[in-house]
Amino acid sequence: MATAAERMDLRIDPEKKELLRRAAALVGGTMSDFVVRSSLESAEQVLKNHSSITLQNRSFDSFIAACENSSEPNQALTAALAVTRESGIE
Repeated sequence: MATAAERMDLRIDPEKKELLRRAAALVGGTMSDFVVRSSLESAEQVLKNHSSITLQNRSFDSFIAACENSSEPNQALTAALAVTRESGIE
């Protein structure tokens, strides 16, 4: 793994730390590498799960119809968009 430029400290109870140490030893890496790799895999999965929506055909057709027949955004929708952009949500 490349040299990290940032440091992150966390608190963990001894049993969980030992579990991570044992798992890291089994895969032949450091505990730090194991925690980073596992955390990144989990983060990527969370982002993937929240980046798409699967719809049944009927629901998809209703969604498309609503998009095609939409009106101008109201104040509440414009405000919601601003909040998501400020939060870094794409």
